Amino acid sequence: MSDFGEVFDEWLTETVEISPRLGAGAEGVQYGEPQRIEGCMIDDSARLIRASDGNQIVSDTTIYVPTSRADAVELHARVKLPSGRVATAERIARPEVYGIFDFVVVNLA
Repeated sequence: MSDFGEVFDEWLTETVEISPRLGAGAEGVQYGEPQRIEGCMIDDSARLIRASDGNQIVSDTTIYVPTSRADAVELHARVKLPSGRVATAERIARPEVYGIFDFVVVNLA
């Protein structure tokens, strides 16, 4: 596979912070320490997606993360965008585009 960064390097300029969901308790949902992920591409287009629970929801942001930097990306993680907005990772996909690109697609809601 080609490296996603080789092709899209000029667009991989965004940095997000991802905090893994630890679970829910009496004090609500708890998240772990945020981890900075550099070299992402962010698309703020709205899309209808199927969430992990099977329901259709609107994702208002999609993040493209090179697989080499995607270890911290988990379902239901809290994601802080460069704008300061905080959203939740509702869908994570690792598409196979004819074996060309190696990246993870994260839909936020």
